[in-house]
Amino acid sequence: MGKLGGYAGKILKVDLEQKKIYKEPLSDNMISRFIGGLGINFKLAYDNVQPMEDALGPGNVLLFGAGPFVGTLIQGACKTTVVAKTPVSGFLGITSTGHLGMLKFTGYDNLMVTGKADRPVYLKIDDDVEICDAGDLWGKDTWETTEALWQKLGKQYVVACIGPGGENLAVQASIIVNKYSAYAQSGMGAVMGSKNLKAIAISGSKSINVADPGRFTELIDKAYQQTIGSQKEIISGFRKWGTLGALGPPISEFGPNEYKNYTEIFPADPPIPFPFDRFISEIKIGDISCMGCSIGCKHLIRMLKGENAGNSMAVSCLVGGMHGFAAHCAIEGWENAIRCDELCNRLGMDYLSTGSALSFAIELYREKIIDKTDTEGLELDWGTAEEVQELLRQMASGQGFGKILAEGLIKGPQLIGKNSENYAVHSRGHAVYYDPRRGGVAPDLFSIMLNAEGGRFHSPGWAGGVMTKVFLERHLGMPSDYAEQAIADLEGFGLGRFAKWAEDNATMFDCLGLCQMPMHQQVELSVWAGLYEALTGININGEMLLQAMGRVWDVRRMFNLREGRTRRHDRFIAPRFVSERLVSQNKDYDPVSEEKFDVLLTQYYKERGWDPSEGTVPEARRKALGL
Repeated sequence: MGKLGGYAGKILKVDLEQKKIYKEPLSDNMISRFIGGLGINFKLAYDNVQPMEDALGPGNVLLFGAGPFVGTLIQGACKTTVVAKTPVSGFLGITSTGHLGMLKFTGYDNLMVTGKADRPVYLKIDDDVEICDAGDLWGKDTWETTEALWQKLGKQYVVACIGPGGENLAVQASIIVNKYSAYAQSGMGAVMGSKNLKAIAISGSKSINVADPGRFTELIDKAYQQTIGSQKEIISGFRKWGTLGALGPPISEFGPNEYKNYTEIFPADPPIPFPFDRFISEIKIGDISCMGCSIGCKHLIRMLKGENAGNSMAVSCLVGGMHGFAAHCAIEGWENAIRCDELCNRLGMDYLSTGSALSFAIELYREKIIDKTDTEGLELDWGTAEEVQELLRQMASGQGFGKILAEGLIKGPQLIGKNSENYAVHSRGHAVYYDPRRGGVAPDLFSIMLNAEGGRFHSPGWAGGVMTKVFLERHLGMPSDYAEQAIADLEGFGLGRFAKWAEDNATMFDCLGLCQMPMHQQVELSVWAGLYEALTGININGEMLLQAMGRVWDVRRMFNLREGRTRRHDRFIAPRFVSERLVSQNKDYDPVSEEKFDVLLTQYYKERGWDPSEGTVPEARRKALGL
C-alpha cells in the first residue's frame, strides 16, 4: 500500500524477561483485516498468547493500541485500548481510556509487552525506548509514582502506572493515566503488576500524515455538525454534569444503579445525600477533555475529606464512583463518595469492580455468612464509609479479608464457601452496570451480559432517543429490510440479532480510536468511512468497515474458544437475576428468564455466522484469517 496516512506504521514490542526491544512494521494485511486499535490488539493477543496461559504468568501479553483516528483533528478521536488475557475470567479482557494517544506521536500504533522483568521497571518511550529501573517507585501509589516520574522526566510525559492494587495482583486493579484516567474493569493493572512493570512514560512529537487533506477537512466539518452542531442541548448537559447525568432519567430508568448489591433500586431523581446544586457550587472546579474532544465531560473537583481536603483532583468518570460506592455500598454524602474515589485512584483500583466486591462482602456480613472473625474486627453495613475505605485499602495491599475480595467475584466466593456465590452479582467475574430485571434484556444489556470482559458497549439507542429506520441504515449499516423489520417489531426481529449490529458499531469506534459517547454515535457510518479513506488513502466504505468488525469478533471468539469458552459460559446469568424478584420503591420486577436468554443467544450466534449450538467460528473463516 505504500505510506499510509493515519498510521504511525510500527508495532513496538518489549520483552521484559530478555530485556530486548523490537520495532516491527505494521503490515498492510493486518491493517486491511482488522483496521487498528482494538482489532489489531486482538490479533496480536491470539498470535502471541499460548493456549491456557496463566493470565498472571509471564506468557501473557499486555497490549496497548491506538487506532488510525487517534491524534488527528477528528472530534472524539481519543480512545486507546488495552487487551490481555484477563485474570477476572480467563478470557480476553478489554479496557480503554482517552488519555494515552501520545503513543502515536512516538511513532507506534501498538505496544506489546511480554515476559516478566526480574525487578520492578518502567518503560520510557520517546525518540528512544528504554527499560528503566523502578525500584524507587515500587510501593508508591499512582499519584506519587506519576509525580516522581514527572519530576525526573518532565511533565511533557504521559504516565500510565499501577498502584499497590496492581503490585499485589488484585483483579480489580486498574492502570491509571496521569493520576486519574483509568484502564479499568478487566484487571489490566494486575497483569501489568505481574510483569513487574510499574509504569510507562511516553512523550513524542512525530506527525501523522493525511492522504487527502482537502477531503479530510470537509468531512471533519460534516462530522462536527453531526456531533456538536446538531446536539447542543445534549452537549451542554455533558459539559455541565459529565457522566453524572446518568444518575437521573431517562438512563436511570434502565437500571444502571446497582443499589445495595442489586437488592434495591437507587432513586431515579438525584438523591438527597448528593445535592447536585452543591456539586456545581462547591465541588466542581473545572472541566477536562480527552485528546481530540471539545466537550470536556471529565471534571476537576475539590476533595472534601481526608488528608487532602481542600485540594483538587481530576476524575475521569465520576458516575463510575457513584456506581461503585454510592449505589453498590450505599455510601452517603459527597465527602465520603469522593474520598472513596480518591483512594481508588491512588491505590490503582477500579471504582465499579471494587464497589461490587465490597457490596458483596457487606451483604454477606448482614446475612451472617461472615462475621467479625472473618473481617478481623470490621463491622460491615450499608453506608459505613470508614469500614468500606479500610476494606478497600486491604484489597489493594493484599491483607486481611480484603485479600480474599481481591481475588474477584468467582474465586473469592470459592474461598469463602457457605454458598456465598449466590450473593456475587457478576458476568463471568466482571461487575455489571445494569440490572436486567429492570431494563429488560434490551440489545445493549444482552451484549453486556454476554460479552462483558471489561469493555462496555454504549447503546446507539441513547444517542438517537427513538430508533428510526433511517438511523439503523445510516448509522449501524443495517440493510433496509433488516431495519424495517427491527423498527416494526424488534422482539420479532430478534434482540440477539440486533445486538450483533450494535456491537459492530461500538467495535468500529474502538478500532478507529473514537469515543463511544452518544453524541459521537450521531455521525453516519458513511462519514466515518469517508474520513478513514481520506485520512489513510485506503479505499473503503461503510459495509467494508463492518465486514472488518466481523473479522475482529471472529478473532476474539477464537481466542476465547481456545481458552475453553462454551455456550455454558455465554448463558451464565448471576443467580440473583434469575431467581429473585426485585421489589423496591413500590415497583415489582420479574426475574430474567434463562429460557428466553438462551433463545437470544442462538439468534446472536446465527447473526454472527457462528455455529448456532456452540458459537464456534466456521472453518472457512478461520482459515481465511489464518487461525
